[in-house]
Amino acid sequence: MLPHDGSSGDFSTVAPQVVLHGARLPWERDATGARLRVPWLAVLVCRGPESRVAADRREEHREGRREERASPWRMLEMARDTFTEVIAPLHALPSLIEQAPDTGPARIRVRAHRMPRSAGSYVAHLVSLQGCAPYFDSAHVAPRERTVRLASLHSWSFRHLPAGTDEAP
Repeated sequence: MLPHDGSSGDFSTVAPQVVLHGARLPWERDATGARLRVPWLAVLVCRGPESRVAADRREEHREGRREERASPWRMLEMARDTFTEVIAPLHALPSLIEQAPDTGPARIRVRAHRMPRSAGSYVAHLVSLQGCAPYFDSAHVAPRERTVRLASLHSWSFRHLPAGTDEAP
């Protein structure tokens, strides 16, 4: 992961990214269902109140009992306008995933579209885009759907301190 979890520094030229093992992973499914070869994974970079983790637990029902268990992913919620700001345009998503250089064919780098701009704390989320196709075209989203919910498969945080900045607010 870059920037590293918990790190601080000037990341104005560092695209938040994660390297995955398994060369076919991001292309195994098409997020749009329209065979556009749109990867089903993306890295989104959010600042403070732009998003919130809605749940990191799941309910299971076994033998008539309800049990709450830790989930391997978290539900990330953000306003539809924020989603369109932090996600790459649909046609650009494939260019944000590439074979990681000098690592062999089994490692893939997934980069964020959005870079940290102003000083402050950021959270990068590796998200699944399954089921998000309607949000890429606002004409097809019902007006009542003002919140986008995504499965955050992994997240990490960092503080961006642009050159000449001592502390982030």
